[in-house]
Amino acid sequence: MDFKNLLNRFFNNSKEKNIPPPVLKTFQSQFKNSLNIDWSTNGESYEAIFYLNELEHIARIKNDGLLESLKINLPLNKLPLAIHKQVDQLGEVMSAIAIYRENMINYELIVRDHQLNRYFLLLDENGKVIEKEKL
Repeated sequence: MDFKNLLNRFFNNSKEKNIPPPVLKTFQSQFKNSLNIDWSTNGESYEAIFYLNELEHIARIKNDGLLESLKINLPLNKLPLAIHKQVDQLGEVMSAIAIYRENMINYELIVRDHQLNRYFLLLDENGKVIEKEKL
């Protein structure tokens, strides 16, 4: 089998052909130049995991094409100052995800304290702790 046929076979078997047109239209218009797109269904929504600008993204799009939420794995140096101020009191940030939903931004963090205990934190964009759970 030559390379061209192999590529055609791969793309014709892509899960993308099962994605509703409104979902694909939203994705393609908002996330141009995405790489390594992996689709899955989640109830009435479709979820795409992909890379854009060298960052991992997770977009959840409803069947009608409405973007429900977007999560972006952030480099730790890209966290806003308000988040850093709140979290620096608690310990070291190990991972950070920005969550865009409707007109708000939340931050999901894993933080390790001085005794090496790890915590899951959910903060609003001003640094207010919404949820804290020991892992």
